[in-house]
Amino acid sequence: METKDLGIYIHIPFCVRKCAYCDFLSYGVEAANEFGIKDIHRAYIESVIAELGSYVEKCNDRNIATIYIGGGTPSILDSSLMLKLFDYIKENYRVNDNAEITIECNLGTTNIEKFKAYKNAGINRLSLGLQSTDNAMLKILGRVHTYEEFLKQYEDARSVGFDNINVDLMSALPNQTVDMYVNDLTNVIALNPEHISSYSLIIEEGTHFYNNPEIINNLPSEDDAVRMYELTNEYLANAGYNRYEISNYAKNGYESRHNSSYWKLTDYIGVGLGASSYFEGVRYKVHRNLKSYISGDYHHEEVEEISNKDSMEEFMFLGLRMMEGVKCSDFKRRYGVDIESVYGEVIEKHINLGNLIKTQSHIKLSAEAIPISNQVFVDFML
Repeated sequence: METKDLGIYIHIPFCVRKCAYCDFLSYGVEAANEFGIKDIHRAYIESVIAELGSYVEKCNDRNIATIYIGGGTPSILDSSLMLKLFDYIKENYRVNDNAEITIECNLGTTNIEKFKAYKNAGINRLSLGLQSTDNAMLKILGRVHTYEEFLKQYEDARSVGFDNINVDLMSALPNQTVDMYVNDLTNVIALNPEHISSYSLIIEEGTHFYNNPEIINNLPSEDDAVRMYELTNEYLANAGYNRYEISNYAKNGYESRHNSSYWKLTDYIGVGLGASSYFEGVRYKVHRNLKSYISGDYHHEEVEEISNKDSMEEFMFLGLRMMEGVKCSDFKRRYGVDIESVYGEVIEKHINLGNLIKTQSHIKLSAEAIPISNQVFVDFML
């Protein structure tokens, strides 16, 4: 029997300070301290290891192709805890020799010794949260680092031997002009990272930015936000980055395999507070109570068996996020029917509207449809 690949996502919900735009499940140092748990980081990792233990038997016929440590700020943890975590994974799971293993790092929580420890643990990809190269902008966002500190730590990561680095960049920020964003793009391209994730700011409910008139009233105009989006594509393409997903650009061969597995609806398990899994046709999510989690409670607050209809919908609107689009033969292999028999009318409609392109093997978004992709995706709801 063919052994199938599996991804592992591990959520670390701790930060130095929660960023002003962030709606992820995370706690700044002060908020974490309010739980009154001694050595909270160590206690949390011990719980993560215990939860990982609960999946070992279920996953013993799977090869681990990707591991992604996200957050929060995973790099806030002492490197000894990261080594302990990876020692457990390597001893209990079958990790591919060429597995892509990523850790998210926010600058101000890393140093050259930590990068060396990550290398020793088997981590081979860094995702660095830069967001902007403008120090005034970083302050507005609530980041805890300056651009100069980022440059030093980027250099440290390179000197240790990391040759697969993603840099996060944001546009349409408060008080940001098009020229300021072009400067950000130029600076990041000069660093020559293998991968760049570029996102427009979305004001999320529950964040410091939400309902904040000082922020809302100083956002760039819609025309300027669109221009920043266009310049991202233009500058990164000219610099040799391939846009392989709506918000992600990579040099050839450096596309994020872990994130691509989400868009291709590949099985993964999510471990840690609030983490989601998609495994053997079931989607589930760990609860969000930190104190309870650390006490050894890993129950799932949401469990949903994905019907064939729901799976088809997800396969389409996740797959269409990728620039290569959806492979028609993959649809047939997965569902046993031709894609046209389910979505023929929708596909024809959006081809006629100029939103979709059909090749011999794939169906994909046109360049013009990418900014309005959600309007296309909604038509794939059965």
